[in-house]
Amino acid sequence: MAKADKKANEVTSALEVAWSAYEAGDMVLARQAAQQVLAKEPTRADIEAAKRLKKYYGKDAPEDARAMAADLVDRSRGLRQPYVFAAVTAVVYLLMLFFASRA
Repeated sequence: MAKADKKANEVTSALEVAWSAYEAGDMVLARQAAQQVLAKEPTRADIEAAKRLKKYYGKDAPEDARAMAADLVDRSRGLRQPYVFAAVTAVVYLLMLFFASRA
């Protein structure tokens, strides 16, 4: 059997879970895990994870775990533009049908 990479007593931070979910494309889990970091005081594991994850951000890296979690929440927010476009298109189509039936 293969041994696990992490020790059994080692704590995984919610920030690391959020970042790995974000990289995997799971925006729902990334958002939920980042909101857990924002809901309470960041743990020591979250603070250490924020230091390790700064290399992915470049020069404009957030300073602490809470700022990094807030950035992940902003990044994982769903887009509303496609829904607005679809609604406007449907209204225009219905108006065209209405005016065509009157002619």
